[in-house]
Amino acid sequence: MASYEKVGAGDEAKVDDVELSVVVKGSHDLEESKSEGEGGERDAWGAKTEYMLALIGYAVGIGNIWRFPYLCHRYGGGSFLIPYIIMLFLLGIPLFCLETSLGQLTKKGAPGAFAAMHPAFRGIGFAAMVVDLICSYYYNSIIMWILRYFFSSFTLGTLPWAQCPQHNGGHVASAR
Repeated sequence: MASYEKVGAGDEAKVDDVELSVVVKGSHDLEESKSEGEGGERDAWGAKTEYMLALIGYAVGIGNIWRFPYLCHRYGGGSFLIPYIIMLFLLGIPLFCLETSLGQLTKKGAPGAFAAMHPAFRGIGFAAMVVDLICSYYYNSIIMWILRYFFSSFTLGTLPWAQCPQHNGGHVASAR
């Protein structure tokens, strides 16, 4: 049967003839050891307000503002809010806090931050990057349509959406 001894910082103990040394680093030591091999310092937020505004801008996007009312209406109005709020508190907020705190702690990008927890978790960081890339394509296409219709509305001629589209001499049924 193994015998265990309580050891403090810098102490050495023998457990079944195996030497263990315990080293406890302070947060200052941890910061120094992380930035040593990076070749340069990363930028930091100027103020807490700047950081909070960036987080709000990251969390509240076009999808939240435009798609949420549609989803509420489609899936039952107010009854949709019950599972939405449950999942928000069970998964959404904890994962958001994990991602932001892990990024702040490690001062690395998504793959490096998750790899700091365990090297096998690096794939989670790459998956997050792919999802962000797909969302950026989606949002950019929406913004492009908005700009197209916005600038088209300043033309002096007939607007493309002023009349129902015609197909084979008749109006398209879905446009009425």
